[in-house]
Amino acid sequence: MKSLKEIVGIAFFSALVGCLVALPVALLLDRAPLVDSLKGAGVGALIGLAAHFSFTFFYRHLSENRNLGLLLIAAVIGLGTFAGAYFLGVRQAQYFVILIALAEAAGLTMAALGYRRYMRLNEKLKSIQDRL
Repeated sequence: MKSLKEIVGIAFFSALVGCLVALPVALLLDRAPLVDSLKGAGVGALIGLAAHFSFTFFYRHLSENRNLGLLLIAAVIGLGTFAGAYFLGVRQAQYFVILIALAEAAGLTMAALGYRRYMRLNEKLKSIQDRL
């Protein structure tokens, strides 16, 4: 089971990404940047948690193929960003493309760094276990 601290950390960084992704579009559409950034933060936190739990479930129960897992994360981020942007009132295709590209870049970078961190931790734990 994931620790609450880890889940809160994922939600926080995902919210930060959501805030940063929503801000440029709010400015381009001449809308309230603070309100849209806060909404984007909420959507980002939900997308980040959904992507994290989807990857974890997929990796543990279906396939240990990292690339397929990252493809699943990309799909969750893309669909979540599209749905969140639509919910927030974005209707122009070019803004959807910008939002999804920004979210994918940030989200997949976070996922890759997190995966690498977990792999290093697992290697350390395995070496400790082998010594015992």
